[in-house]
Amino acid sequence: MQIMINKQFIFDYMERENIKSMNYLAREIGVSEASLSRIMNGKRNPGHKVIGKMLLYFGVSFERLFSFEGSLTKVNKSVEKVV
Repeated sequence: MQIMINKQFIFDYMERENIKSMNYLAREIGVSEASLSRIMNGKRNPGHKVIGKMLLYFGVSFERLFSFEGSLTKVNKSVEKVV
């Protein structure tokens, strides 16, 4: 399962706040430019620290900033086999 960032929210925020670069935004949030780039491009899941920093910075709920892609079915089936 992959955690996807709401890109439109990020782009709208940047426009509203007149933020010109993703690198500037990353520094403001307190994450590396490379990490934010990979997250925005769907190449990396954000870890719990990055998620926390982003939620604190933007002041929104998890559901507003992130969504899940994929299914928990595989996880649930493997848990059933163990039990």
